[in-house]
Amino acid sequence: ESVTLLRQRPFNERFPAYYWRVSFRRSSENQIRSPLAEVFLTQSGHIWGLRQEAQGLEVVKGSDAGLISALKRIRQQQHALTSDQRRILMARLEGKEEATNRPLFYFSIPDTLTGETLTRTIASATSEIDLPRLLAGEPQPLDAAAAMTLAQAYLSTTVNKGISLQLDSLWVRNSVAHLQFSSKVPFNGLSQRTSVRLTQNAQLLSIRTTFLPTNPHRSVPNLRDGTAPITLIFGIIAIGLTLFYLFVFFRRISARILDIQSAIRDGLFVGGALTAMLAITLWHDATNPALPTEARLSIFLGIFFGGGAGALLMFMISGATDSMMYAVWPEKLRSLQLIRRLYVFNAIIGRTVLQAIAVAAVLLGLSGLYWWFFSGALMVFGGANPDQFLTNQVFSPFLYALFYATFNGVLFLQLLYAGVGSWLKPRVTTFWWFLLMGLILSTIPLFAGPIFPLYHNFLLFLLFSLATSWAFWHYDLLTIFLAYVLFLTAELLTPNWLAIAAPDRTEFLFFVSFVVFLLLYGVLALLKGRTDTALPTGTPAYLLEMANQKRVERELEIAHEVQQSFLPNNMPEMPGVALAALCKAAHETGGDYYEVIQLDEHRMGIAIGDVSGKGIQAAFYMTLIKGMLQTLMMEINDPAEVLCRVNRHFRRNARPGIFVSVVYGILDLEKHTFTFARAGHNPTLLKRSNSQIAESLRPNGIAIGMTSGPKFDALIETQTISLRTGDTIVLYTDGFSEAVNEQKTIFGDQQLAELVGQYAQKPPVELIQFLQEQVQSFVGAAGQRDDMTMLVFKLI
Repeated sequence: ESVTLLRQRPFNERFPAYYWRVSFRRSSENQIRSPLAEVFLTQSGHIWGLRQEAQGLEVVKGSDAGLISALKRIRQQQHALTSDQRRILMARLEGKEEATNRPLFYFSIPDTLTGETLTRTIASATSEIDLPRLLAGEPQPLDAAAAMTLAQAYLSTTVNKGISLQLDSLWVRNSVAHLQFSSKVPFNGLSQRTSVRLTQNAQLLSIRTTFLPTNPHRSVPNLRDGTAPITLIFGIIAIGLTLFYLFVFFRRISARILDIQSAIRDGLFVGGALTAMLAITLWHDATNPALPTEARLSIFLGIFFGGGAGALLMFMISGATDSMMYAVWPEKLRSLQLIRRLYVFNAIIGRTVLQAIAVAAVLLGLSGLYWWFFSGALMVFGGANPDQFLTNQVFSPFLYALFYATFNGVLFLQLLYAGVGSWLKPRVTTFWWFLLMGLILSTIPLFAGPIFPLYHNFLLFLLFSLATSWAFWHYDLLTIFLAYVLFLTAELLTPNWLAIAAPDRTEFLFFVSFVVFLLLYGVLALLKGRTDTALPTGTPAYLLEMANQKRVERELEIAHEVQQSFLPNNMPEMPGVALAALCKAAHETGGDYYEVIQLDEHRMGIAIGDVSGKGIQAAFYMTLIKGMLQTLMMEINDPAEVLCRVNRHFRRNARPGIFVSVVYGILDLEKHTFTFARAGHNPTLLKRSNSQIAESLRPNGIAIGMTSGPKFDALIETQTISLRTGDTIVLYTDGFSEAVNEQKTIFGDQQLAELVGQYAQKPPVELIQFLQEQVQSFVGAAGQRDDMTMLVFKLI
């Protein structure tokens, strides 16, 4: 109904959808952006409204005499009516024909407003006024009748000419008369309200017309206030998503699963777009020579910090959403990764650009079909000031629209498709993905301005979101980003080619040229650019690092399995002895080792060792020691000689600085003896069945690999001890004795020997478990730092 009225005469003259707003400004330090006066003209040239500031009036308190005194001073000021204007206005009041085609309105350059506020109801004035004398420049008290007569004279020069208006109210504030008129006869069910402001020397300050429904149950939407629900919903969603992505960002950066380089590039790109948009918007202010230096500096700082804040926000959002997308559909980031790495002239980018132009054309077509089908819907254009062309607001409308669309497009796509879309994909079916994305996007303002009635926002946004979701599902992220930028830029520039005699049509031609350039570029890149196989994959560094880490973890897992296979699966079962062993590496692999081999019917070889260092290297050298020991155990009966042979072979094969501590002995169950040699290892603990103290046995010897054969052979010695039933021998590595707690205190060989002395009556399996628990309790939160190996045997 509103659109129908706007298209009809005379309604479109009294209530124009498009009108010219002509502003008069003074280049001064205090009034750079605020116009001194404005005239609103219909497209046929009739005056729709007028406004100029009531400045330069000296305001006084007091009686009518005070007002007359003020008028004397007002008459001498520049903004008083000129003689020619007084003559024209007087002729109109007298109904003379000569005044009909003569201009009346003028604009003065007033001084600064001074004085105190005076509120006075002119309607209560009792003095009479001689209007011709007032207009001739003689000061007269201005009563209600004179004010109404002047207001009607001014209204006769506007679109209100011939309309029957009645005065509703009149009051004075700051020596300015405010008159409120309403139409006697409704117009298309609407009642016209016109307000006029006059100074007390007959200067017109403003004319403003509004329309209200005569039916109190019928409402006319306020285009300024009606967007509040949309803004509120969008604000809640934007804040919620931003907080969610910040949480994801910090979690992923702590887990080192973040593509830092791509996030930095995205941040710089968005920060640059935002900086350019702010610079274009504030260019007129920043380059005004009348502006103080500190004010211009504050503008430049605002542009700089605004762009920096946008870059930081985009860095965090991109870092969070990229990793989410790579986890579910990395192919959607293929073309974007090429752009990030400056591979711009290739078949993939060319295909993406052409697809984006096609998608943007489809979106514009759907938008046009929607407006054609719902011809009663209204969209408010124009950015921050919907009643102005972009030319009056920014340095370059095309560049402003392009950078605005770029900034919003990147944030919109990263937040919703790369983030929410990636999160939904593995959790719902395709149907529900499209439905949920459509519902979420339908609450986001995706166009150049709000649409009325408000339900059209939801319907058109839903249509748009389904179309972009389809494009994203079939193409990739860069395609819909370029499509959205082209679509929104065209939407922002729409008034520049829709409005009659619009001043910005050249800017729209710039946009058309830009689209033609992209089209040619896409065709050339597709036909002449590098092919897909000649381009890098663009896999982020963190994914390569994760793949390498998984490979290493798998290799360590295999090494752990192999090392565990080197340990005895089952202890030899021989009558008269109970054995138990534990080997717990601090990492996946370790340098500790133990061996128990049955040599004959009543003898077994027992060994325990510890390679210097930890991890793969230690495990490798322990494997080398194991092979040597197993071979020599079966050939040589002297433990010292076995270790001497091992040292000679190890020195030839291991690099300098690697050494191994070993205890190797032979348990003879027939003779009840244990003959052993110690190559720089921890002491061997002997707990006699009839004693409460564990002895520390320390035969001479240095670690394998520390010195050459002759020196090693000269230092090492063999020791034989006799055993009785109930005696216990404990062999262990320094992972037990050198365990450290949070206070940096060492567990120690002495404390371990005391525990063995007190609890050696336990079976070997229970004793090992008990000693391990004691060490773990001692280290507490400090945790295990070294491999822990222990071998216990007890004569029974």
